Amino acid sequence: MHIQPYFPEPIEVSENIASRSYKETLRFTRTVIAGHAASVAAVIAGYFWLPGFLDLSASAAAFAFGLLALTLLRRFTNGGWLDNVGSLVLLIPTLGALSLVAQSVSAAGTPVFVLAIGYLYLVLYACLCGRDFSFVGQYVLALGATILTVVVLAAMGRIGWLTVLNGSVLAAGFNFYFVYDLAAMMRRRRAGEQSAAVADLYRDQFNFITYTVRIVLHWRKFRFI
Repeated sequence: MHIQPYFPEPIEVSENIASRSYKETLRFTRTVIAGHAASVAAVIAGYFWLPGFLDLSASAAAFAFGLLALTLLRRFTNGGWLDNVGSLVLLIPTLGALSLVAQSVSAAGTPVFVLAIGYLYLVLYACLCGRDFSFVGQYVLALGATILTVVVLAAMGRIGWLTVLNGSVLAAGFNFYFVYDLAAMMRRRRAGEQSAAVADLYRDQFNFITYTVRIVLHWRKFRFI
């Protein structure tokens, strides 16, 4: 007897990258991480070089609009070369808006530099793990190294212990989102869609909204007895 799931199952496309060989999957994963690292480098450059001409509310609205545009692009192109190219084009202003958001939240005292440290360890893991790549290992080791780093900085008197606590919570949340989403997209993306997959790591923040809608629609058709 088939038991209907209480929640909608994750989206899965045919011929996804997870169905390919481990070598192809690993190459895809590392290419996406490399592309995302380049985008983060662009955000950091914008953080230091872009003039702060928008306040937090305006820059956050611009960033959200960029994510919405990226989400609609994916919805109406359904992958392929158009999603790849369009995602790159739309990602440029979206990253600029994210740089302005980072400027504002950093000025307000949020320890965003800890996110940068945590992200650096995520990338280092992908570079150094060889063929033994593990999403769980990436999360645990990167987060552990991040917490150890900020604890050492606090012990040296470079940062306060409250910053260690707040930064560790931020890093734990961001690293979990990054690793979980990276693992999930292996069944939503096909070979050759790395550029769109990089954009997914940004626009999938909207999944909290879209998945809620999917739950509502799923429960409307759900047979409780």
